Amino acid sequence: MPWAMAGRASGRRSAVVSRGDSTLRGHYPDETDALAAGLGMPVDATLLIPAFISGGRYTIGNIHYVLEGTGLVPAARTPFARDPAFAYRYSDLTAWVEEKSEGRIPAARVRTISIETIRGGGPDRVAAALVGLERGGVCVVNAASERDQAVAALGALRAESQGKRFLYRTAASFVRARAGLEARPLLTAAELAMPHSGAGLSVVGSYVPSTSSQVAALRKSGRVTAIEVAVERLLSPGTRDNEIGRVARLADAAMRRCGAVMIRR
Repeated sequence: MPWAMAGRASGRRSAVVSRGDSTLRGHYPDETDALAAGLGMPVDATLLIPAFISGGRYTIGNIHYVLEGTGLVPAARTPFARDPAFAYRYSDLTAWVEEKSEGRIPAARVRTISIETIRGGGPDRVAAALVGLERGGVCVVNAASERDQAVAALGALRAESQGKRFLYRTAASFVRARAGLEARPLLTAAELAMPHSGAGLSVVGSYVPSTSSQVAALRKSGRVTAIEVAVERLLSPGTRDNEIGRVARLADAAMRRCGAVMIRR
């Protein structure tokens, strides 16, 4: 999983955000543990904030929901929870933390900040709750709107101004709120300033129907050369190098024709 990080350059205080998937897929808590250890960073608590408002992901009453059509579905009942690599059984994030940590962090020890606290108490109540967290604990922050996340971000900033250090595990919405960035439309083709010639290479892996349908539509468009990797050959020491070589040669030939290439499993 990618992460966004503001470093301690020039002696300035930093905030570290592990940018995980909003539907709870990822190597949690291994990624946040590795970040804290690698940075040598003392952490008062890890804040778990997976709500991704523009993507239709909300956390209400500690339950993480996915918007499907006009209704909210608990995340554990969606295809995302059946991802072979990152499957999970619980939509309740306190139970999800216990599940993903294999019991090292019991659900009963996971603290939460409710939407009622955020909307009724504002940043000061959020800050007070964060300041009072157990050292090394995990706190779930609920959110069902961009404003909820803005209030939570301000509360976290106020807690940090009192000397608290947090490691964040979040989706995209909170990153923007924490950085104080205004919402804006998607970039246009002109703003991307893409070159008029050349080739492009994408490596795609999909385990969920929504992404698989996007890949299928791209292949059907005829605007990309799709190269499928034989996973079983990659897994065998006797055929791995030959398979890598085969895919590399095909991709190189297609890119020399100035085309778009998609390598997929």
